Amino acid sequence: MASAEHSLAQIRDELTRIEVQLRGLEQSGRPPADPATLTTALTTLDRCLDQLTPGDDLAVTRVWLASLRASALALGSDESAAVAAFDHAARLGSQLLTDVADPHARDALTDLTAVAGIDAAVLLLRSGAYPAAQARLDQVEARGQSGLGPTVMLALANARTAIELGLDRAGNGFRWAQVAAGLAQEHGGPGATTALVNLAEACARIGDPARARGLFTQVLTHPDRTAAEEGAARMGLARIALDEDVTLGAPALREVIQHAQQTRDAPLFSVAAIAVGWAAHATGQSDLARRWYAEAADTMADPATRATCAALIATTWTESDPAQARADRERARQLAQEASPQTRAVIDYQTGLHDLVTGERPEALAEVIAAALVMDAWRIDLPWGVPRQAWQLSGRAQTIATALDLAHDHRRPDLVAAISAHLAATLPEATALMLPPRVTVDGSDPLADIVRLARRRYGHALRDESRTIAALPEQPGVVDLIAVTRQDTYLCWRGPTGLHSARRPQAEVAPSLAVVISVSEAARHAPDDAVLLTPGKETGLMTDLGALLPAALVTDLREARLLRVRADGDLAVAPWGLLAVEPTGSTRVLDLVDVVSLAPYGLPVLPTESGSAGVLAVLDPQIPGMLADSVWGPVTTPGPARQALAERFGGDRPVGRADQDRCWWEAGLAQRPARLFYLGHAGAVRAADSGGTEPALHLCCTEELSGTAAVIGRHRPFTARDMARSGSIYPPRVALIACASADDARTRDAYGVAHTMLAHGAGLVTGTRWPLPTGQWFRDADLHPSSGIDPLTALALAVDQAHENQDPVAAVNRWQRACLNRWRAQGRADNSPITWGAVHTIVHP
Repeated sequence: MASAEHSLAQIRDELTRIEVQLRGLEQSGRPPADPATLTTALTTLDRCLDQLTPGDDLAVTRVWLASLRASALALGSDESAAVAAFDHAARLGSQLLTDVADPHARDALTDLTAVAGIDAAVLLLRSGAYPAAQARLDQVEARGQSGLGPTVMLALANARTAIELGLDRAGNGFRWAQVAAGLAQEHGGPGATTALVNLAEACARIGDPARARGLFTQVLTHPDRTAAEEGAARMGLARIALDEDVTLGAPALREVIQHAQQTRDAPLFSVAAIAVGWAAHATGQSDLARRWYAEAADTMADPATRATCAALIATTWTESDPAQARADRERARQLAQEASPQTRAVIDYQTGLHDLVTGERPEALAEVIAAALVMDAWRIDLPWGVPRQAWQLSGRAQTIATALDLAHDHRRPDLVAAISAHLAATLPEATALMLPPRVTVDGSDPLADIVRLARRRYGHALRDESRTIAALPEQPGVVDLIAVTRQDTYLCWRGPTGLHSARRPQAEVAPSLAVVISVSEAARHAPDDAVLLTPGKETGLMTDLGALLPAALVTDLREARLLRVRADGDLAVAPWGLLAVEPTGSTRVLDLVDVVSLAPYGLPVLPTESGSAGVLAVLDPQIPGMLADSVWGPVTTPGPARQALAERFGGDRPVGRADQDRCWWEAGLAQRPARLFYLGHAGAVRAADSGGTEPALHLCCTEELSGTAAVIGRHRPFTARDMARSGSIYPPRVALIACASADDARTRDAYGVAHTMLAHGAGLVTGTRWPLPTGQWFRDADLHPSSGIDPLTALALAVDQAHENQDPVAAVNRWQRACLNRWRAQGRADNSPITWGAVHTIVHP
């Protein structure tokens, strides 16, 4: 027995030596000259194991050896044999596991078995076999239910990330990349650098190139990086450079090509070759582009690469040889049939666009729109805290702009309206609903055939067919308007004269919106001659923005009483009521109609009864650990302003309390108040579990209270996600007098404070589009209203009074109209729309 144990120890020592050798070869990217030498050595050791007495350690060693044999094959040229060998190791581990009694040996065998399955999945990923790779990882999780070690969990998370990114599911990829990064940071070990690479790639996919660049750079300086990881980081940096400037990206691409050739990394070479071809074509070198595309297809002959290269080659022939271009496009579509749904959608989109340009396939209109909608829908899985606005502006998100352009150019206002309404129907994640509802326009469903085509061709449901929302309904005296920006701005509305759509080039809209965004930040700085504080400049700005409104829309507004707006992106910041409807700027939208904002179509409406327990008022709560003269200090000032608030809301020292934390908040909501009134700080805060930010209110919450926000000093902000998770039901009327408290619609899949409250009981929320100047800001600016009540407090009092009215929307509009008239008559800075112009009310459609 002692001899057998000694022999087992010798074998394990030899396996350790071989494992180190294999790891070094993998890290350098240079496979052994004769992989058979290693596999022969491992076979010899396997025969030695057959002579030993069975036991727990022997079982572990058998699986270890089987995995090393598969690793040696993987470094050779026969990946299919390597996958089979890894599968064999995983099955062997599962069989032997039932007979292992020692807990330490059992844990080791569980981990080895899992790693074998993960390694098989990684090899399958390299050839684009995503379903097979997914199946291996599912088996790993099923077998490892009793618990896997942190190193194995890291490998699993890395593989999951690779699958999600490979399938173009950027949100899920980002989720798994964050899991992997957390494990790597906590435990380190093999796979830590891969986690960095994956997180960088995920950041690039969701539209955060700055963070991606920093992470890729970290990989290149990491001492334990493998050749493959270095290549991936180099390629990632090259892509970012290409997006910024083709000429800047070219040198980086040459380095990637050299690295791929030196390390014999075929997948990397193929990806880099496609990028080089694209850069060559972009600079007018079509022949060179075709050569690189062809070389990429020859290097990686999987269906996705071949289809992609065929489609790209077609683009190089578009002008010089239309017949050849048409043939290559058809070949690309045929090759894509064998690829993933994601690849099919991309190929259909690219080739269909060219077919429409040439006029050869009119039916391609539906195909392109279906593909664009599917590619747009893949962003639904973006998690909380992700910078969704950045993603919304990225190239991947802009495919939907083409769909809108095509519908407009083909004179299909119903289709433009339907696509716009579909975009406006996206739901906040807080609702836990995965798909937007079916949206009808003018009583019909212009997207019906396109949605069916997408489901049939890509297996992707674009909407929840069980729920239907009517967008742009015909209502006497009402103009319903949807405004979306996807490169250009599209306005779709129904009014007294019927259904309309219009397109405004981005160049005509963006400059004025940029001014609104910048001047709305004036509350954070000294006033100087801020545009919104100067009558002439403010009128000029709103006249410029008023050019956004088509003449037909203005005609409808003159015959209506109410404008209901569903705007997204930067359009959501525009103060629609202040827009001028004529060149002189003397008449504003607010002079013609009341204005209200619409929440996303399909936002859940809870069937709740009206509350009866008065008002739950939170008035300038003290934020723990923040000094009075800091940016987190009081928003109100001592004297007449606080006295007026105290008199209106009553109670003992209602302003500036220090006990109004989230526990107090939830207990107050449980009493079913009729209204909720909040006056204080709001803004984006850093999420504790991601690299992004999320919207929050600032109550009296200390760091000891649990929540999703990262702690600021001694304070933990109260996020929209915290509100959604608490299960609290919000009263019918909510007022949020705080900085940008109701700017949810600026980002896709809005999940801000206002929409979260609307999804959990509120019937309407009155908030602000941009940051508000505090009472101290007006004091510092030497702007002293005659009443002694600063404009912020006056706004708060007016909104609360409006919420007592039977029709709060109309009441808020009447007050704003009175403010507008004072501003035009007096032009005093303390009457300026920097405060009251930010207010808007959001209601359910």
